[in-house]
Amino acid sequence: MDSINYTTAFNLVSKIVQNGEGESFLQDIAGLNKIINTDLPEAMKDYAPSNFAEIYSDFKYTFEKFTDFILFDKLIGKNTVTLGGGFSTGKSSFINALLKNRMLPSEIDPSTSVPTYVIHGAKESAIGINVFNKKVDLAIEELKIISHGFTSEYNVKFGHLLETIFVETPEQPFKSISFLDTPGYSKPESENYSKKTDENIARTQLNSANFILWFVSAEEGTITDEDIKFLQSLNSGIPFAVIVNKSDKRAESDVSDIVGLVKQNLTNRGIFPLDVIPFSCRYPEKFGKEQIQKLLANWNKQEYASTFARDFKILFVECIEYFEEQIRNESRRLNWINTGMTFSDIPEVNEAFTNLSNEIKIFLKNYRDKEKNLKEIKDLFFKEIKSVADKYGIEMPEPSELDLLSFKSLDIFNLVRKNKDKRGIKTGDYFHILQNQLTELQKNEEILVWGQKYSKIIEDTITEQLVIEDGALNMHVSSSGSIRSNLGGNFLPVEENNKLFTQTIRKNLRNTINRQNQKEY
Repeated sequence: MDSINYTTAFNLVSKIVQNGEGESFLQDIAGLNKIINTDLPEAMKDYAPSNFAEIYSDFKYTFEKFTDFILFDKLIGKNTVTLGGGFSTGKSSFINALLKNRMLPSEIDPSTSVPTYVIHGAKESAIGINVFNKKVDLAIEELKIISHGFTSEYNVKFGHLLETIFVETPEQPFKSISFLDTPGYSKPESENYSKKTDENIARTQLNSANFILWFVSAEEGTITDEDIKFLQSLNSGIPFAVIVNKSDKRAESDVSDIVGLVKQNLTNRGIFPLDVIPFSCRYPEKFGKEQIQKLLANWNKQEYASTFARDFKILFVECIEYFEEQIRNESRRLNWINTGMTFSDIPEVNEAFTNLSNEIKIFLKNYRDKEKNLKEIKDLFFKEIKSVADKYGIEMPEPSELDLLSFKSLDIFNLVRKNKDKRGIKTGDYFHILQNQLTELQKNEEILVWGQKYSKIIEDTITEQLVIEDGALNMHVSSSGSIRSNLGGNFLPVEENNKLFTQTIRKNLRNTINRQNQKEY
């Protein structure tokens, strides 16, 4: 290798690992870092739900994404379309095909993959965030060097040096969308496994998205069982589509069969994508380009809905609910012990009851203290995060508005099913009927988009408006107005494209009801 190549390698590595004085934002988030890295673990020590490690990891990732928005403020106001799927299913190649420019790494070791945001910009530019949280300006040529052959040619890996890459290019046509290209997921036993492709990390990345494109390979013949299980573990309130990539590697007659099989397998498992689209990075005009552009153009028109508050809220809600459940359980145990003591006149038995009672009282005090402490940490955290968000122009509700946000997905099937059960309509196959009749409503994009933020309000309103009597579904005439009224002007803007939301709910409900009323329960 000549000296120029060695010089290129050395200079680029030196540039990436520069530390310097650090960014001023580190001072702004110092209080939040203390809460996340010190106060929360201490508060949950010895008294945590079994899934705390998982939800704490999700919480920390959400904060990392929040800092991404600070470091690269051009992400603010853009809905994130996250590319997911197994490792090497062609996610980066898809972006390159979209950009008509082989800019991102598409053939790279999984351990060196770097999550990359791609947004529209007036000119091509790139910024990397290194392991010291320092921004590094990268020339496009340097990005291409990282992308193509640098590891094999210079024996230098960058995945351990860069945390995130941000790319601006006029070739990305969707101005209100940021694409997030992730390394994908793989299981520990897979040869493609690395820390960066760990399925828990991939799940967290996807659950923080506004929209998801899920990639499968046409070479597999259908979607794998591992992919289906992974999709089932994601927040079902996030709209997503499946891209059957590498379709050019199968006979054209096979591609439509593969698409149909993917749809069928997903539907059979209760998963409802907005679409399943064949695609080829080599021949996009021939496979799926028009469908994908139409889908993305629709997402590009959707109003930005920040998920930070919702995602931060999950940890606090689940831990507080855990404490409340433990308090209820211990209180029941204490009542049983006290009842037992009233019926016993044996000193030894009463002594054992007393010891148990004292032990339970200690548990109750600890759980109540933990719950009180966690609520105080929650209030402090959201006060701090609101202050930082306001400084950097990131959407964040007032702490008093947090109760309006729901992190649970909008499930139309269970919503209608509960109404049927509540009204005593008995039929053994009602879920099958609902599944067939409500599929379009469940996967309706407008409902899913707004359901990410206000699913509880929408659920309550739809429940109020549904009338199930005499074995038939009906709906109040005022449903559209009630939904709009309950959401209120602060939640649902009045622009024409957003008026479609309530109109679509009403239209789909009426169509569903008309079909359902023709069925014999």
